[in-house]
Amino acid sequence: MSRRRRLALLVVVGVQLALLLALAGLAAADLAFGREIRLRAQPVDPLDVFRGNYVVLRYEISTLPVLGEVRRGQSVCVRLQESGDEWRGTYADPGRPSGTVVCGRARDDAGPGEQVGIEYGIETYYASADRARELEESIARGRLYVVVDLDDDGSARIERLEIESGGGS
Repeated sequence: MSRRRRLALLVVVGVQLALLLALAGLAAADLAFGREIRLRAQPVDPLDVFRGNYVVLRYEISTLPVLGEVRRGQSVCVRLQESGDEWRGTYADPGRPSGTVVCGRARDDAGPGEQVGIEYGIETYYASADRARELEESIARGRLYVVVDLDDDGSARIERLEIESGGGS
């Protein structure tokens, strides 16, 4: 291989590595600078042999009444309010309410006042086999909370799961 080709190969590999590092840095910055909130969740399907070890999560804010008409796939935002050590939402808005919001996509069409299912992109949590087993056992004994980081645009990312011992609502 000529010196020129070797140099071209090194440049291509260097650019690819720089791109990967930049993408990882952006994701880390989102988590570092986002607002951390805690949402109560319910696991739906702890393990699946075909997809690996993961937990499907459903939140109290997964189905809410909508203020205006929405179509399936349309962006909706939920204004969150702190309630003790967790955050709750009471309605979905096809607009952009002020305050702390989490935004997602409507799963169905809905008219004003009707319930709409919302997907936020934080419905699946992947874990190692040991962690998934631990979660499955712990969830039966307590409440599950998901700590998410919210960006200014309302997008959310799961930071971690927390399990609180003892039942009670």
